[in-house]
Amino acid sequence: VNGVYKGINSLTFRTNKRILGPTNKMKLEGEYFSVPSKGGKVVQLLVSGNNNGFLTSIGARVKLQSENSRSASVQSVGLIGSKIRSIYSKWDDGNQHTDVRKIIYELDSEGGRFIQSIAFEYQEKDGGTWQSETHGVKGGKKEKSIEMGTGEYLTLMSGYWTDHGIKRLRFLTNKNRPITIGDENGIDEGDRVCLPTGGKIVGFYGWDFGKLRRIGAYFEGQPFAGEEDREENKFDGVREIYVMPMPDQSGFRYIRFLFDNGSEEGLERIHDSIEIAQVQLKDYPREYLTSISGYVGEDGAIKSLTFYSNRGTRGRYGKEGDGKYFWYPSTGSRITGFYGTNGETLKSIGVYAEPIPYIYPSKISLQFGGSGGKEWDDGVHTNVRGFRVIACKANEKIESITFMYDDNGVLVEGSPHGRQDVSSGKWIWLDFPYERLTSIGVWTGPFERKTIIRGLRITTVPGYFADPVTHQYGQCEKEPAGFIKEDRHKI
Repeated sequence: VNGVYKGINSLTFRTNKRILGPTNKMKLEGEYFSVPSKGGKVVQLLVSGNNNGFLTSIGARVKLQSENSRSASVQSVGLIGSKIRSIYSKWDDGNQHTDVRKIIYELDSEGGRFIQSIAFEYQEKDGGTWQSETHGVKGGKKEKSIEMGTGEYLTLMSGYWTDHGIKRLRFLTNKNRPITIGDENGIDEGDRVCLPTGGKIVGFYGWDFGKLRRIGAYFEGQPFAGEEDREENKFDGVREIYVMPMPDQSGFRYIRFLFDNGSEEGLERIHDSIEIAQVQLKDYPREYLTSISGYVGEDGAIKSLTFYSNRGTRGRYGKEGDGKYFWYPSTGSRITGFYGTNGETLKSIGVYAEPIPYIYPSKISLQFGGSGGKEWDDGVHTNVRGFRVIACKANEKIESITFMYDDNGVLVEGSPHGRQDVSSGKWIWLDFPYERLTSIGVWTGPFERKTIIRGLRITTVPGYFADPVTHQYGQCEKEPAGFIKEDRHKI
């Protein structure tokens, strides 16, 4: 449970699967608080109020989770597909596999508009493999298959569907490789959902009837390298990291962390006067770590490490490409601490992470437009997933705008701003998690003796090395009033 209080103005509740709130986005002011500060299951809320009926305090009684139950847990995520009907047949590949090694699929024979059938080959705990039954009916277009590389596994799944079937599935692997099943050149139409796991997909389940109708996934949380040795997380953020590889690049001799409370912890084995590399987050807490990746050698030692923040890559250290790749993906959270094991060198490393709190929003850019009108504020979210803009028929003004957000994997639809009848509007969906909204150009002008927004140009970037895509609405002529953007940042 977290929120802000001057009294208590707003509350946000976080479950193990989603975020509920904030209850009052217009009152995100005052001093921020969060209970409990450590992970666990809230079993009782303790509240008090005043004579006027207002909530003045809130606390929580927490049952701490054992680390074994956390690391061993497998959860289901879903579903992608149309509403379940009585004629559909359920299938379930189970969640006791260790990995997904291959995806086998067919598209329908009538233009390849839907996924006709799908099957999976799994890695089993005994080292062998097992292929599932075919889900759907075979007999569509030519069967195709996609295999995972060495050390590669699925971490995310998204898709489009209509009442007639699933049109397309997209996966992301721990090596940031996108995989598309369906017509890659088709139009993204129909309903869409994204299932971010923050772990490894180890199984699938769903429903079929003539073709694939619905699909969900089982995932498990991942230690990131070597054997896990976790201690209680005592910190709220990481300010600096110091690392020193061995002279022969056979591992890391030294790693140390400076946390926000000034304390330091880590592995220290210094025998030579070798320069120590420093990873510094200069704008902490607005800059924070989001991800870590590296390689583990056959001898069990970590050979390389790469750190990422919300501002970009913060250094690659050691010998890349030597051994098995590991990655903790950025899933709308910030890294607050580390744990691991060591001998003479670093053997394993894992992270503590928490959802990004509302108290650390990105930099607020300029506002453009006229005076008057009703003020609105959608608040801060982890990402923008889509938008809907309605211009009047004469194309001379913007009548309405609505945004769809992502809050740590949960879709949150903002309120329509402007005209409330949005039945004629069309959603533009970003290709989450690859595509991001980077700027909004604003054109203003007079209308009925008032200055209003006459045109908008919304720009997205589909990937880190892709060309920008623009969406233009209304009158975007001459010079704009300005652009809402920040270099190397997303909105």
